Amino acid sequence: MFISLLIILLALASYLVFYFLKGKKQDSKAQHILAVTLSGVFALTVAGLYSYLGSPKKTIEQQAIQQDASAYADLLQNYKNKSPDELIAAVNDRLKKQDNSAQGWFLLGKLYNAKQDYPAANDAFAKAYALAPNDIEINAAYAQVIYLQNQGHITPEALKMLYYVISQSPRHPGALNLLATIAYNEKNYQLALNSWQQIVDNFPPDTQAGKTIRIAMDNAKQQLTQQTEAGVRSLLVTVSLDDSISDALIKPTTLFIIVKEAEGAQSPIWVKKDTVNTLPKSYTLTADNAMILGRLLPKDKKLQVVARLSVNGQPFANKGDSEGEQSLQLSNSDKGTVHVVINKRIN
Repeated sequence: MFISLLIILLALASYLVFYFLKGKKQDSKAQHILAVTLSGVFALTVAGLYSYLGSPKKTIEQQAIQQDASAYADLLQNYKNKSPDELIAAVNDRLKKQDNSAQGWFLLGKLYNAKQDYPAANDAFAKAYALAPNDIEINAAYAQVIYLQNQGHITPEALKMLYYVISQSPRHPGALNLLATIAYNEKNYQLALNSWQQIVDNFPPDTQAGKTIRIAMDNAKQQLTQQTEAGVRSLLVTVSLDDSISDALIKPTTLFIIVKEAEGAQSPIWVKKDTVNTLPKSYTLTADNAMILGRLLPKDKKLQVVARLSVNGQPFANKGDSEGEQSLQLSNSDKGTVHVVINKRIN
């Protein structure tokens, strides 16, 4: 699967370098982002030259980035008829003289990324990020190369960068495409589809990008239909409290029941919230409790069910909360049962 990803990226890498050398005018959005998902094999294709400018309301950091961009735009123009290696050498030479240029490191990272030299790209983006941690294009590119270097596995740090980009630019094509690809790979087809739907209008249907992203969406729809037909539709969860921490429930307290995959991103699939003053108590969770509308529990993955008594009513674990967890592998039935004992306090 990852071989397919590398083959497509190789072709797009050549195009990216051609794009640089030709000195085409940049757009304010990430360009030429492709996502191909065919017969269960996905391939992420994120290419094009990102915008170098920050928002119109410029901070000191953004002004410096804009000045950097202008300087390196001149370098790109001067080297438009040179080879990619000559351009990389020129950027490296300039960075030896001025190593505090966020856009210089960013450009170097993009060039290395186009050559599939992911360790070198990672190093360059890391330096760009250290100089301009709030630049959304640097965050998006850095997260992408981390994903590629790890052969299609996202790290918590890279995921945090992507969420930051979305918080600043909710319809950022590069970030949404990468999130969609990650979601598809984790069989979260509804989230993948939702993400691609937000960017598909950027690509006319008669373009290669438009065709491939629509193929990806069609494939996600098919997979979602199969998943919905095969998923578990209800889960009976009984929650009890261990005697050793009986003082965790001396007054009405918020209870969260969270069902998630035991491995991978571990994003919540179903969540139930209640206020309790006594346990044990049983709950039937269904797709109505899904974080993504209509999503069922997968039968082919190990699940983890967490029950948490929250002292402050928040779904994320905090000091003083009490919780318990239970793993299960669902059978071919469309219903499941599990018993979770709350038996530890979070310190």
